[in-house]
Amino acid sequence: MCLYWGSIIYIPLGVSSSIYQLQPFVTLIVGYFWIGEKLPKVEIFNMLCAFSGVMLIIYSAKLNSHYESEDGNQDNKEANTLVKYDLHKMLLAAIVNFISAFIGGTMFVVLRKLKKTHFTIVNGHYALVIAFVSSVIWIIFRYNNQDPIKYNFDSYQYILIIIISFTTALGNMAPTLAVRYDKASRISSVNFLMVLVSYLGDVFLFGYQTHPLEVMGAIIIIICSAITMILKYTGYLQ
Repeated sequence: MCLYWGSIIYIPLGVSSSIYQLQPFVTLIVGYFWIGEKLPKVEIFNMLCAFSGVMLIIYSAKLNSHYESEDGNQDNKEANTLVKYDLHKMLLAAIVNFISAFIGGTMFVVLRKLKKTHFTIVNGHYALVIAFVSSVIWIIFRYNNQDPIKYNFDSYQYILIIIISFTTALGNMAPTLAVRYDKASRISSVNFLMVLVSYLGDVFLFGYQTHPLEVMGAIIIIICSAITMILKYTGYLQ
């Protein structure tokens, strides 16, 4: 995730989100060559349809931001002027973003390989490594003499950080458990629902105005996810 968050500074968010959502397809390819996992053609087609739904939501969000900038006053227009990204940095950020998606997609295959290891052991080691790496990266940027990180959190922000930490720790156990009972590529494809959940959160929690393309994309993701579950639990998918 450090690679992903670092890359979006130099690349449009729509592009970075699109690249990161290639993660299930990375799992599909890596799983095929590493552990010999295969998915039926109908399920691969279903994944492509779900990916198109994700692209609709991302593209619509870009359109909304464009219209909002046009409706604002002159100061807002200047503030919302399209950023001119450096081509070389943008290319490097795209590569870094793909590496992030590749690592995330490969993680599901690794978890599948570790399916016989108890999930608490896997998750425990995973949490320790994450804590160590994140702390090292934080120290490097926090005490950088050239551009040190400056922040001043209030109590509410600290509470949110603690909540995120607990929910993330619990959430990491879910795929670790899931890959014990099903294929890594199928579990990874559920990630498309993350875009849908985030979109619904914006709508119901923050009053985000919906766009027809976003609604269409959300419906496509829901239908594709439902099709996968129906095919799985009716015995068509093994």
